[in-house]
Amino acid sequence: MACQDEDPEPCMEPSNPDCANYDPCYGKELPSAAFLMEEQLRDENSQIVYIIEDSIFRGTRIRFRSPLESPEFQHTWYIGAETLSGYQVERLFRDVPRPATITVHHVIEYPVDSTCFPQDDGKDSVSQSFYLIEYWNELASFGTFRVANENSTDSFDFKVSMLLPDGSDANYEAPSSMENLIFQNFNKNNDSVSYYCYIMSNSRGYLCGAGNGFVPKGVFNVDINTKTIDLEFQYRDTNYRQLGRKIN
Repeated sequence: MACQDEDPEPCMEPSNPDCANYDPCYGKELPSAAFLMEEQLRDENSQIVYIIEDSIFRGTRIRFRSPLESPEFQHTWYIGAETLSGYQVERLFRDVPRPATITVHHVIEYPVDSTCFPQDDGKDSVSQSFYLIEYWNELASFGTFRVANENSTDSFDFKVSMLLPDGSDANYEAPSSMENLIFQNFNKNNDSVSYYCYIMSNSRGYLCGAGNGFVPKGVFNVDINTKTIDLEFQYRDTNYRQLGRKIN
């Protein structure tokens, strides 16, 4: 007697219209008005980049962006007395008195899916707030850091701060504030210098020197939640990667 193949497994994929258990609403979610807040910076190559931040900003140009940019979505933003439209908007906060907490309201409207969400009204809204720093040293990209070169256990501490000539913290409006930027024991060099080029948001800093001399070039990342840091840079024609954590 000839062997017969066993019966194939029944189709049980709810997203497949050919299956008996097909569910047209499987995996569908209602659109959300949640949005990203991003700070505009120039990176180590002087190119414009947008850094996603949580709620703390130096506060020059900030972009508010919904990931839902299809024409079927209508976006309305309320920022202070302004009403704006579009899936993303940008605003300058350079001249806002510090410190300040700003709240952004975002409303999204979309076609109703009456099959899957018969009670939905085709609208969602959310409010998100962020803080504009008063002092530069409030950013996580400033402080004291303990690092070691990759594949090494020989750690050392270095410090990045923005100080006035009297040693006090420089506020955001301090004249010529970048002249007050101090790097202490950077790359274990046992000195304190104020000529490094450093462009920073809360969680990232760009060292924007040439890299082939005494001004390093690279990227400094701080994980806001774990306080771990990852620093990659070129300094005196040598490439470095240093890992560690923020200790103060």
